[in-house]
Amino acid sequence: MTGGSRADSLADGLHLDHDEHYVLTDEFLTVWRELMQGEMVDFKGEHLDAQGGNLRFPPVQRPYPPLYFGGSSPAGLEVGAKHADVYLTWGEPPAQVEEKVKAVRALAEAQGRTVRFRLRLHVIVRRRGERRGTRRTT
Repeated sequence: MTGGSRADSLADGLHLDHDEHYVLTDEFLTVWRELMQGEMVDFKGEHLDAQGGNLRFPPVQRPYPPLYFGGSSPAGLEVGAKHADVYLTWGEPPAQVEEKVKAVRALAEAQGRTVRFRLRLHVIVRRRGERRGTRRTT
């Protein structure tokens, strides 16, 4: 929903600036959570307008599937603290991860929420001596 790059957003037809993407994401997740809890949704926001929205097939997980979310900008931290059940962050330097966790935790606690945290890592495996960026075709 929020997107990782301007090019991705434009390709998806979303012509919003960075922070407006998070406004849209906040609205979407507000509606999503109500729908997941079996509620009839009437919502009017800057970007979304849902009237009488409902789910014909509610989720199996109750009260709803856990929401994993990540975002490093101030707007991303705010939306994550407000909506995420599990906040995801990249495998950045430990001090940077600690700072982000503290920030999200404080924002969530200010809203009476508790958020769990997970770290996302990418493992790159290559043979000894292979240079970065080298691709094998076999």
